[in-house]
Amino acid sequence: FASNCPVLIKQGKEAAAKLKADDPKAKQATAKLEEAQKLHDSGKHSDSIKSAKDALALLGITAK
Repeated sequence: FASNCPVLIKQGKEAAAKLKADDPKAKQATAKLEEAQKLHDSGKHSDSIKSAKDALALLGITAK
């Protein structure tokens, strides 16, 4: 799981960067991605993946 988190987080950040900064979905997704990064850093990889996938869903993206 540990190696999947950064990939999903990167995907989400790249997608969010394409939206306007004041877009509510971009803000929500960015918050979820920050949460995912913190969970990843603390070793909670399954929770991190869930949070990252939630962010991707907000952005209308399917995890690769």
